Amino acid sequence: MRAFAQNEPLTETELGRLDEFLKSYKGGKAMKIEEVDGFFSALIAGPEIVAPSEYMPELFGSETPETRAFSTLQKLTKSWGS
Repeated sequence: MRAFAQNEPLTETELGRLDEFLKSYKGGKAMKIEEVDGFFSALIAGPEIVAPSEYMPELFGSETPETRAFSTLQKLTKSWGS
């Protein structure tokens, strides 16, 4: 399994795969890639740490997202097709 590079932007291929994943998640209810960019920028710049259990519903457009579906990096990268 390939580990994600730290402090490196996603490649065009990785961005494309993420975009397709978000579009397909629950019929397009997740944020668009541009919204994710701004959303995570706000989370990073904010004065407090926000737990994934708080932001995942916003990210995926659901009150009860399947956050456990991505409990490991391996499961996440498999869902992206790598």
